[in-house]
Amino acid sequence: MKLILLGAPGAGKGTQALSLSEKFDIPWMSSGDLFRSHRKENTDLWKQSFGYIEKGLLVPDSITINMVLSWIDENSNKGFLLDGFPRNIYQAESLETHLDNSSGIDKAIYISVPDEILIDRLSSRVVCKVCGIPYTKSDKNKCTVKACTGELYQREDDKPESIKKRLQVFMDETKPLIEYYNFRDKLIQIDGSGTVESVRESLESSILISNK
Repeated sequence: MKLILLGAPGAGKGTQALSLSEKFDIPWMSSGDLFRSHRKENTDLWKQSFGYIEKGLLVPDSITINMVLSWIDENSNKGFLLDGFPRNIYQAESLETHLDNSSGIDKAIYISVPDEILIDRLSSRVVCKVCGIPYTKSDKNKCTVKACTGELYQREDDKPESIKKRLQVFMDETKPLIEYYNFRDKLIQIDGSGTVESVRESLESSILISNK
């Protein structure tokens, strides 16, 4: 399967992506993790990105697309689950063009959550410094993922003053992807306002049904 996970910041994409990757045995690519990997290895693509990131600017689509498509070429023999890419229509079209020798992606899964719930979740979220898995402030100070004991911290963009800006960016740039994939009959929409377990069950059952 070739799947895309869509949703606003705080929708639970990272948590659900980990579960779906294990459930369906497909590689999971988080765009944030991918950039961190390139930074660690100091690749040419990271060097091209650094100047923009240092100035607080968005990395150009061309660099992000090259990173993701290279990852797909290296890891997609079993399919893939993309989290954080595509972020706009241009990236989506570039992905479809790259997959032109196949039928493109199978489904784009949109986890829909009301803004008031997103704001509450983000302002109470902390993440592992090592693996990036999200937790809440009420959790322990250490990551509980097997073989990972990284410390938990709150990212700058999860602080209240940054949250509304992030949601507006999603509305302006990423949400049109919902219409893009819906028009192509590839969209699955899931209510993400419930518990982690209930959302996971809805995701898994919807994917299984659509794959028949």
